[in-house]
Amino acid sequence: MGDSDNLRTNDVALFGPFRLFAAERLLEKAGEPLHLGGRALDILITLVERAGQVVTRKELISRVWPDVIVEEANLRVHVAGLRKALGDGRDGACYVANIPGRGYCFVAPVTRSSSRRSLSPAQPVITDRVRKLPARLTRMVDRDDIYLSGTTENTPLEVWESTFNVNVKDVFLGSKAAIPALRKSGGGSIINILLELGSRRLPRRCGLCSFEGRRSAVDQATASEVAKDNIRVNSVHSSLTATNMTKDFIANDAEQTEKLIGPSLLGRPARAEEIANVALFLASDEASFMTGSEVVVDGGLHRRPARQRLSERHTRDG
Repeated sequence: MGDSDNLRTNDVALFGPFRLFAAERLLEKAGEPLHLGGRALDILITLVERAGQVVTRKELISRVWPDVIVEEANLRVHVAGLRKALGDGRDGACYVANIPGRGYCFVAPVTRSSSRRSLSPAQPVITDRVRKLPARLTRMVDRDDIYLSGTTENTPLEVWESTFNVNVKDVFLGSKAAIPALRKSGGGSIINILLELGSRRLPRRCGLCSFEGRRSAVDQATASEVAKDNIRVNSVHSSLTATNMTKDFIANDAEQTEKLIGPSLLGRPARAEEIANVALFLASDEASFMTGSEVVVDGGLHRRPARQRLSERHTRDG
């Protein structure tokens, strides 16, 4: 693809009710930002650059997934998502045509302008200071956990309530603040990272179990409420993770650490990047069909062999 085909830095492509600012990776519909995933936006920019020409599937894949081997099915999924976002096929609108055996073609008339957004006298001039403002919110990752160990009988109410405020209320408040911003951006993703230990109904974890159960319920309820706004809500359920916050605990309390990680199949704490990589996946376009999901990343903690559980029970029962 030659450089002459590329949209120049200040080029604006206009088609139908849309304006595409390729350099800013921004698509507007009737003056309002329209959220597209990164892959879908790359496909749109490539097709608009060569409007009226057939772009082969091989060319699109090499442009959108450079240095990565992917199946054509991935391309079809993102093209379908692009068409849906553009309203292709509704009220006679047609933007992206499938050319059987060859590839795809952007068939709508495209007008290019070398000027930036047309500003009416009533619109403010976009200064360099304004351009340095934070980008529109498209993803939010939340993790605030306090590990509360204690029985129902001996846990003080004030301790339970303060832990609840961190472990549960933060999910509600974080999502409450993020949803309007995500909706304004045209959609996005919320990822909450929870402690998988709370899902294991074991002694001295009454508080942790109640908190994590409520957080999961909040996530799933929120997912059902905002799916219509193209907002996805998923959660990552992790086991004990080696971080700056936990390193002293892991180093100085071998007995408790062994209780937390010993039953796992991998037999070690998680590394922070192992949890972060799963959150990155959920935030990416590759997880565009996932919402309301609970992804367990615990080194096999919840899959310890039945024989080991039976041995532990015999030991406990004497």
